[in-house]
Amino acid sequence: MASMTHTATCLPTPEGALVRSSQRVLITGAASGIGRAGAHLFAERGANVILLDRDPGGEEVAAKIRAAGGCATFLPCDVSDERQVAEAFAAADGSGQPLTGLWSNAGVAHFQSLAETSLEAWNAIIATNLTGAFLVTRTALPVLADGASILYTGSISSVRAAANFGPYCASKGGLLMLAKSMAIELAPRRIRVNVIAPGAVDTPMQHADMMSRPVSYNQAVAEEIAAHPLGRYASPEEVAESAYFLMSERASFTTGTILMVDGGFSA
Repeated sequence: MASMTHTATCLPTPEGALVRSSQRVLITGAASGIGRAGAHLFAERGANVILLDRDPGGEEVAAKIRAAGGCATFLPCDVSDERQVAEAFAAADGSGQPLTGLWSNAGVAHFQSLAETSLEAWNAIIATNLTGAFLVTRTALPVLADGASILYTGSISSVRAAANFGPYCASKGGLLMLAKSMAIELAPRRIRVNVIAPGAVDTPMQHADMMSRPVSYNQAVAEEIAAHPLGRYASPEEVAESAYFLMSERASFTTGTILMVDGGFSA
């Protein structure tokens, strides 16, 4: 699938050339929601972004970044597929420049009792949320610069359990322990590994989750918002800002930890 690429072109905006940084950041799950917001944020701050998603809408995200004068490449990729991940990284590595950041953000949710959850559904959630993070991390290791940053998008479900979310909680809890293990393993290369844990965020995945609940959509949203002391959803841009911080030099002594961006849900 990686043959369906669009080479990044860095063009100045009409107001003049953008200020470029040396960042080269790969983001998975970049076609919508938090990943989309993160792609725009990193690009606006000068990073060359490589965007992966199984949703072809990721090309629209990359095109908008390029139209604004940024550097962006979209590579269609299902992160649960080892071959597709290898092909995407091979295509992304064409410049020979190392990655300074890897944000494993792709994820799916599933609301169902464990008794009703099929093995197929379990495997699909684990494959995207946890195995996908493993595959992109392992594949990125040879092309990550020393001193780079790795970030996983976890969830409040990384630290707090919820009924009818068994596979999701297992996958997001697993991400936290994967990050801690990798933080120790990669410390000799000064590569930091952290997790960001959003609460309810105004994204298509959140909307689909609320639609799957056994109550009306409005009731599901009201209950979700009530569980967050700040009394609202986060915007994808708010979460992206927190992700940017963790991946930046401002968090240069932070590794193996989780940042809760949950409106007080876990307080």
